[in-house]
Amino acid sequence: MHYLRLTHPDLDFWIDVRVREFDGRWLAVADLVDVPEIGVGETASQALANALAVFGEATADDVERSALAQLR
Repeated sequence: MHYLRLTHPDLDFWIDVRVREFDGRWLAVADLVDVPEIGVGETASQALANALAVFGEATADDVERSALAQLR
């Protein structure tokens, strides 16, 4: 399991994310306030994109790139 703490200049808070693989599928859980956003996908990138989609495409793309850099 990977634990990430993500930030973005447009956000006044950080996002704690857990990324994990289960039987060839990926699960990403982004903790936002008290409500987790859950994303699944065939890759870690897809799961992250799905979990971060709540932020809108531009912000989610930036945050996802930051997350993927931390996973490598």
